[in-house]
Amino acid sequence: METIFSIVTDEELKDIDFCKKLIERVIKEDKSKISQFFEKFNTMFVFSSPEFKNDFIEATYPILQVLSFDEMVQLGKDSIVANVVVLYYFLKKNHVINENTIDILSSLSSLKFIDDPYIYEFIPSINHIEIELDENVVNYGSTDEIEKAAIICGFLLDNGFIERNETSIQGLSILYKYSSSELKLGENVKIVPGRRPTLIEFQKRVSEYRKLVNDVAEEPKFQAFFEKNPMFLNWQTSKFLAEKSFGGEQFPDLILFLKNRNYIIVELEKPGVNLYTRRGNPSQELSHAEEQVRGYIRWAIEDKQFLRSRGLENLTADNTTGLLVIGSHLTPEERKKLDTHNHSVRGMYTIKTFVDILEDNEAIQKNLLQMPE
Repeated sequence: METIFSIVTDEELKDIDFCKKLIERVIKEDKSKISQFFEKFNTMFVFSSPEFKNDFIEATYPILQVLSFDEMVQLGKDSIVANVVVLYYFLKKNHVINENTIDILSSLSSLKFIDDPYIYEFIPSINHIEIELDENVVNYGSTDEIEKAAIICGFLLDNGFIERNETSIQGLSILYKYSSSELKLGENVKIVPGRRPTLIEFQKRVSEYRKLVNDVAEEPKFQAFFEKNPMFLNWQTSKFLAEKSFGGEQFPDLILFLKNRNYIIVELEKPGVNLYTRRGNPSQELSHAEEQVRGYIRWAIEDKQFLRSRGLENLTADNTTGLLVIGSHLTPEERKKLDTHNHSVRGMYTIKTFVDILEDNEAIQKNLLQMPE
């Protein structure tokens, strides 16, 4: 292949059909040489017309699908044209950024020019993608992967490849919440019309919820609030079922239907209880509440037909988790204990205080307020 690359002329590389045949041959004979092709082609690509760039990228896309995404990234991470091809491949394949794409996003960070706005101008027109992430994002990647995914999402949003709506901004806010990076939205970002009225209404809801927390309101008042505002518990909520929907007691307080077709069984306990004893052990109230959540999850899995008849059509053990909301303020030591415990039960359920829910939504509000008009 080295001999072929050495004799190929720029004029020949201006022929899309010739390029396609050359790439097909490289993949067939030695796909590790793809990087050499991109290196050879790089300069001509940069200085070619926008029409040629689009035609080349769209023509090579179906050919390169025989490679895995990781192979594409590794073989083309050092040239501009390869960076463009890899980004186009990712955007073409993924219409939604969710927990299943965290590792893929992370791998994009190795592209040499990923932070250069110049390369995004070379990507052919493509449908925008949406960020659909919730608090469970911490269960689907390492700290390093989440960090890298957050940064890549920021680049994609700033350069116009992510749907600029409230759902995506909220998803990005959650992603950055578990990253040490600061959420900075570029000057190119504009939010779709209608965001401000939505934000004003959201601010009112945050204030209403804050008052409930400060007043240490009784559990029924929080239940009523969450039934009106289920997205406060998870921003991917599309609809929900409340305890009264089941026609009796001994049912979960809420079951959330998420946009990614997952479900969360929610148990609300008293805001005023302590999660830990003076000796630092889990309190009786916390232990009892955890047993309830585990019981509800077992019930949901074992009695799928009952729940499916009420709209939870695809409920399985793999897409159902729990959320226990209990207590309010924690000491730093108690926070450390709870974080460690949540890590040990991740994938099954998560424990949050009513203050945690407030802080989650205040963070989203802060990021929305920082968005330019």
